[in-house]
Amino acid sequence: MTQPNLDPVFQAAAQRFGVDPDLLRAQAHVESGFDSGAVSPKGAVGLMQILPSTAKALGVDPTDPAQSILGAAALMRQNLDRYQGNLEAAVAAYHGGTDPANWGPKTQGYVTKVANTFQAIKGNAGMLPMDKPSAPAPGDDPVIAALTAGAPASGPQGARQPAQGVDPVIAALTGQPTTTAQPQNSASPTPYDPTADMSTWQKVMAGAGKAVVDIGRGGGQLLRHGIEAIAPPEKGVSDLVTGGAGHSFADTLGLPTQADIDYAKQLDAPLMRTGAGTAGYIGGNLATTLLPLGLAAKGAQAANMTRSAALAQQLMNPGTYKAAAAGGALLANLQPVASDESRVENTLWGAAGGAGGKALAAGLGRVATPVQNALTPVAQKAVDTLRGAGVPLDLAQTTGSPFWNRVRSSLSDNVFTAGGQQEMRDAQQQAYNAAVLKTMGADAPAATSDVMGDARRQLNAKIGDVLSRNQVQIDMPALNQLAATQAAAAESEKGPAVKIINRIVDSMDGQGNIDGQVAYGIKKDLDRMGSSADSDLAHFARQTRSTLMDSMNASLSGADQQTFSQARGQMANMFNIERAVDKTGTGNISPQRLAAALNTARNRSFSVYGNGPQDLVNLAQAGAQVLPDKLPNSGTTARMFMQALPGLVTGAGTYAATGDPLEAAKYAGGVVALPKLAQMLLNNPASVRRLSQGVGSPAVQAMLQKATKNQALGAALMRAPAAGLTAPLPAPQQ
Repeated sequence: MTQPNLDPVFQAAAQRFGVDPDLLRAQAHVESGFDSGAVSPKGAVGLMQILPSTAKALGVDPTDPAQSILGAAALMRQNLDRYQGNLEAAVAAYHGGTDPANWGPKTQGYVTKVANTFQAIKGNAGMLPMDKPSAPAPGDDPVIAALTAGAPASGPQGARQPAQGVDPVIAALTGQPTTTAQPQNSASPTPYDPTADMSTWQKVMAGAGKAVVDIGRGGGQLLRHGIEAIAPPEKGVSDLVTGGAGHSFADTLGLPTQADIDYAKQLDAPLMRTGAGTAGYIGGNLATTLLPLGLAAKGAQAANMTRSAALAQQLMNPGTYKAAAAGGALLANLQPVASDESRVENTLWGAAGGAGGKALAAGLGRVATPVQNALTPVAQKAVDTLRGAGVPLDLAQTTGSPFWNRVRSSLSDNVFTAGGQQEMRDAQQQAYNAAVLKTMGADAPAATSDVMGDARRQLNAKIGDVLSRNQVQIDMPALNQLAATQAAAAESEKGPAVKIINRIVDSMDGQGNIDGQVAYGIKKDLDRMGSSADSDLAHFARQTRSTLMDSMNASLSGADQQTFSQARGQMANMFNIERAVDKTGTGNISPQRLAAALNTARNRSFSVYGNGPQDLVNLAQAGAQVLPDKLPNSGTTARMFMQALPGLVTGAGTYAATGDPLEAAKYAGGVVALPKLAQMLLNNPASVRRLSQGVGSPAVQAMLQKATKNQALGAALMRAPAAGLTAPLPAPQQ
C-alpha cells in the first residue's frame, strides 16, 4: 500500500503548535520508520508511537497518521513550554516522560537518534525541491532520502494551498479549504508566562480574578451555543437580527468564541500551576458562589419568598449528597470549556466535587471535633492510669472507638504496616514493664532474671539492715495466728511448716522478743518455702511469713518503720510480679497474668476491697483492660497477602494500561500509603492528642465546620487541577 504524502500534515501541525516540522519528521523516522501500523512492546501505537492513554487525553486516533502527527506536535508544544524552550529536554520528555529522573540511557539514545536525523534533514535543506524527487544516493538512508526529497515548506508542487483564514490542520487533513471562525485575540505561539514578575499576593488575587472571569466566560459560551443552536450563522437565519449573511448574533453581542476560551486557558495555565494562583482560584470560586447565593437568600427572605430563600440556602448548604452533587454540577456548567475538554466530563467532575465538598465538610468536622469517646467510666480510669504511668496509647485505646479498633486490627495484619504495629506494641510493653517494676523499686524496661535478682537482694538488704538494729516482739495475737497455722499444717501433714513455727517460738525470750537477725533468717527461709512446688506447703509458709512480717513492722518505729514498711510492700509486689513474668526470657510482664495473681484469695483484700497500696493493683487492672487487642487477628500469610492485594492489582492494572512500570509503582504505592497514613493517625502521639481532643477552641471548630458546609469548596477543589494542570493549547493563529 502506498504511503500517503504527509508533508502537508507535518507543515500544518507544526504551524499550529509552533514546532519545527523537520523535528516532527525526525521523530517519526526514529519512532516508527514512518510505519503507521507500528506497535511497541509497551503498547505505543502508530506513526508517532503515542500511548493509547495519552492519545485519549489528546483526543486523537494514534492509528491515523495525520492525527498521530497532530498529537505529537501538541505533546512537543507542551514539553517545550514546560522546559522553557529547551529542545533536548522536550524530546527526552516525549520518550521518557516528564520526570527527568526517568531519562535513562534509552532516552538519551533516543535523543541522539532524533538529533542526528534532524541534522540530516536540515543538511539537505529540510524540504522537497519544487520538481520531482530525485533518487537517493548510494548508501543514503532511504527514509532520510524520502524525508528530504519532498515538497517545500509551503506544500508539494500542485497541492492546493489553504486560503487566508483557513485552519491549516483542517486543510491538510481534508485537502480542501475549510472556513473556521477567527479568534478575537491573536498572539505568537511562543508561550507567555504572565506570572513571571508577580508576587505571591498578586498571584492569589489573579487566581481569584480568574475564577470570577471564568464564570462570565462560561456563561457567555453557553449563551453563544444557545444562540447558534437557534440561529446557525452558516444557514443565514441570524440575518434577520444582524443584517449580515453568515454572521452570528453572538458575535454582535461580543460573546467569547472557542478560540478565545482556548487562548485564555493557555495564558492562565502558568498561573494555575502555582500554589498561590490555585489558592486564589479556589477562594474566588467560593466568593462567586456564596456571595450571590447569600444575597439572594437574604433578599428572598426580606421579600417573604420562602421557597426561593430555601433554594438558595440549599445550594449554599446542601443537606444531602444528592443535592451537593447537583449544586456542583451546576457550578461546573458555568465554567468555560476548552477544546480539549468535555462539558459532560466537567459536569461529572463538578458533581463529584459537590459530593466531595460535603464529604470534606464531614471529614474536617471530624478533625475539628474529637473522636467520639466510647469508653465506660471504668475504662476511662484504666486509660488515665496507664497514661499517668507513661504508657503510650493509640487512638483506639484512648477513645475506645470501634472504628479505630478495626483499623488497628487490620493494620496488624497488613504486610506494609504490621512491622510498625509491632513496634508500637513493643513500646507499650516496655513502658508497662517499667511502670510495674517501679512498684517493687526496680528501674528497668523488662523483668529479666538479673533485674528480678538484683531487686530481691536490695530489698532483703534493706530489711536486714533495719532488723539488725531492732528486736521483734511476738505478741499474743501473733502467737494465736501462728498456733492456728501450725495446727492446720499438722493436719495436712506439712512437717516443714510445723517445724519452722516451732523455730519461731523457740527463738523467743521470756518477754516474747526475737533477735532481729534471727527473725530475718527465719523470714528468708520462709521466702524459699513460699516458692515450693508443693502448693499447700507454700501456702502455710506464706501465711507464717505474713504473721512474722506484721510483728516485725509493729516492733519498729520512726524511720526504721517507714523503711521496713516500704521494703515490705515492694517485696510483696515482687512476689506477685514474678508470677506474671513471661517464661521465655523476654522479661515482659503479662497484664492478664498479673491481674490474675492479684485476684487470688490472699490478695483480694487489696484487689477487691482496696486495702493497702493500690499502685500495682491499678496497673494490673488497667493493663488487662486496655492493652490486649480488642479484635483478634490471625496473622496468617494468606491474610497478609490479601492486605497487599489491592496495591498489587492497582499496580498491575496501571502497568497494563500504560506500559509504564514507574507509573504502575506510583499507583501501587498510593494504595500502600493509605494504611501508612492510617497508622500515623492511629499511633502518633500528636495526632492521638489532636483527634481525641479536637482542633483548637470551640470557635475554631465552628469556623472549620461552617467553612466546608457547602458544595462550592469541593467543586472548586475538583476544578482547580483541571484548570491548572491540563496542558495549555497554543495561541490561535492569524
